[in-house]
Amino acid sequence: MLQVVSAMLGINFRLLMIVLLGITVFFCIVFWKLFVKANYKGYEALISGHNGYSLIVMSGKQGRYFFLFLIPIIIMNAPVFLGTTNTTVISTCSAIGMLLFLILYIDVTVSLMKRFEKGI
Repeated sequence: MLQVVSAMLGINFRLLMIVLLGITVFFCIVFWKLFVKANYKGYEALISGHNGYSLIVMSGKQGRYFFLFLIPIIIMNAPVFLGTTNTTVISTCSAIGMLLFLILYIDVTVSLMKRFEKGI
């Protein structure tokens, strides 16, 4: 998949991998520092799933808010569950799922910024 993306962008695959690795390391450091500042253990930022739940709790929302983030995933995968190959249905479900995920992510991010007094 990444080879196709790198071919479409016209860049070297190795360069793309180095850039993606750099972005990943950057976000690991940022999340680690955020967790330490919020009095969590830094390594908890690296545990997939747990870090999302912890960010929601840090933002002052209830833990069950985490399950709302599963709804966009279910919507984006609905065509697979339904067994359809209609590209319009696939594109629509993907767009709706990503939009819903973006809305939830912005809500949690704004709450987190307010919690750390850096917000809007």
